[in-house]
Amino acid sequence: MPTISAIGHERDISICDFVADKRVATPTAAAMSLGEGYVNSGRELDNCGRRIVNVMNQKLMNANQRLDMLMSAVNGANPKKRIEADKRHLDHLIKTLSAQTLNSISAKKARVRELSVFVGGMSPKLLIDRRKNILNDFERRLKDALLTKKRSETEKISFLTQKILKYTPDRKTEKLKGKIDNLTYRMCTAVKTKVADNKAILAPLNAKLETLDPAGLLSKGYSFVMMNGSPVRSVFDVSLQDELEIRLNDGYINSFVTGKKVSEENNG
Repeated sequence: MPTISAIGHERDISICDFVADKRVATPTAAAMSLGEGYVNSGRELDNCGRRIVNVMNQKLMNANQRLDMLMSAVNGANPKKRIEADKRHLDHLIKTLSAQTLNSISAKKARVRELSVFVGGMSPKLLIDRRKNILNDFERRLKDALLTKKRSETEKISFLTQKILKYTPDRKTEKLKGKIDNLTYRMCTAVKTKVADNKAILAPLNAKLETLDPAGLLSKGYSFVMMNGSPVRSVFDVSLQDELEIRLNDGYINSFVTGKKVSEENNG
């Protein structure tokens, strides 16, 4: 379990500083350091979605180039063998794309698990569980979609294989290319839609995490008052001549209590 030492503004170095994985000056700085992981996790998920789309586009582009090369040589070869070769190549592309997508999702799930362990004491466990559920659901739906498309394409290729023996190769090959282009467009659109839905679900979660970030309050002009490493919540928590630490957005101020005044609402 990673630990952070944040005892406060002490002149001496404590034993806790030597054994901790990271040392910061104050407890407030420790909270800010822990909150950085949430913003980075959202960015990594966005990058993952873009990488998935780029990989799919590249694979589909390669498949189209391969199909064009086969069409140029179809007049001098056996159409049935050509179609069988294209079928095997398409199956290989689908398997490769599935493996890359699942590996990317597994990596993101591992990252989410690491974040859940790292920030276990800051209470966003429910948000991390929701993200894990979203990734699991996205993985399941993507696998189902790929399997469905594979079965559909296999059936279409089998049907075209039987028909092409009765007609000219050029005409049937053009129809096959049109069907593959249509399938390519539909598959790409489906993946983009899934990624957009996932980003829409994660957006409010990131907004909530930013709201809970202590640095956001400090940037608006608020401050945190600490005494001996503990927050000051009432005027009754301090005495005259006590040393206070006032944490601001860009630093902190040490001061002494020279007087106290209870608000009229509390007096009433």
